Amino acid sequence: MEALRNHGKGLGLDPGEIETALRLGRPASDATWVTASDLGGEALQIAIETMESGRHVEYACYQDDGTPQGRAVIKLLQREDQAQGLLTAVHGEASDEYYQWYADHELAAGAVYHVCSSGHAACRRRLARGDRRHLVHLDHWRLLSPAVMLAVDYLRPLGTRLGKKLLDNAAQQKAEHQVPDPPVGTGLEAAAKAAAAQAEKALRKEEREGRERSPRRGRSERSREDRRGLGAWMSIWRRTSRGPEGLSDPGQTKRRNETKRSKAMAERERPVAMQSAVMRRIPRGPAAAAPVRIFGQPQLGEGTCGDWRKRSPGIWRSDL
Repeated sequence: MEALRNHGKGLGLDPGEIETALRLGRPASDATWVTASDLGGEALQIAIETMESGRHVEYACYQDDGTPQGRAVIKLLQREDQAQGLLTAVHGEASDEYYQWYADHELAAGAVYHVCSSGHAACRRRLARGDRRHLVHLDHWRLLSPAVMLAVDYLRPLGTRLGKKLLDNAAQQKAEHQVPDPPVGTGLEAAAKAAAAQAEKALRKEEREGRERSPRRGRSERSREDRRGLGAWMSIWRRTSRGPEGLSDPGQTKRRNETKRSKAMAERERPVAMQSAVMRRIPRGPAAAAPVRIFGQPQLGEGTCGDWRKRSPGIWRSDL
């Protein structure tokens, strides 16, 4: 068995393929012994379902008086009468040398094998009158495969021969169904590389876009926050500061306010003629000393000069 396994490995077969080939693709239970004295009519039904042309069958041999005489193997040819369980076959090896001589000289001339439904001694099947062939009863038999033959001494040479042939056939079928690699220079390799490169490029682009998308949103949000903070700071700066130096000092603000108040008080104490038009009080109603005439419109440049005599003539009183 080990020699056949090594032979199969040398042919490129794996252990599973070797076992399948040596067992003919059938389960190990296929080699179970069938005893007609135990099964009765079921033995014939099993033979009908399992026996095939070309399969090897091992059976128990008997002398004319019913004494056991070892075992032998036959190779099935065809069913002569399926209903009666009659088969034709080619006889092969036998474990007993006397039975081997009987098979080579008597059975080779012509024999019919009968699948019994009872023990051979109780089987009543006979050939028709005038049929000169030998009738061999099969009341204890089993189907064989090279894997089973290798475990039996007198069948080991046959199992080795059949096993090598089966392994060679399995290796040949495997080579025929194997898809060959494309030859160099057909362009298939270049096309495959180009497709792989394009797929890799698309994948890298997608990953790069995924990495950049989230940080950009973060920068936008931070920019908006910075702009809002800058606007608030500029608003405060416009209200309370004089320039880019920052917020005004509290003391500086107080001095500025005092200066404005002192200027306003000095403006009020000046003669009416020297007060600006904005600070004068125009009499209204019956308390007015003289009628007031309003005429003219300010001209360009008037009302902006430091000389009060050149002020705008928009407001005039007769008492001035």
